[in-house]
Amino acid sequence: MSDAAFLHDADGRLVFVNKAYEDLSGLGSDELIGKFYWEHFPKMSGPFPGHGGDSAESANSEIRSEFSNGSKTYASLGNTPTP
Repeated sequence: MSDAAFLHDADGRLVFVNKAYEDLSGLGSDELIGKFYWEHFPKMSGPFPGHGGDSAESANSEIRSEFSNGSKTYASLGNTPTP
């Protein structure tokens, strides 16, 4: 997959990043796993709005961001309903 993708745990710590994410962040997975996603993508002072909850604030929103290497990107956010 050519798009950057990542998964994080309930606290926001990265548990998986793909090669495209590594390339854009300029770091390897060994340097990223266990870190808070907002420290690297997108570079923010905290989590996405509505992180960790089922908030309408984060549903179907888009965030414009910049990687530490200066690359700019967009992230589409959405909530997955909990059964």
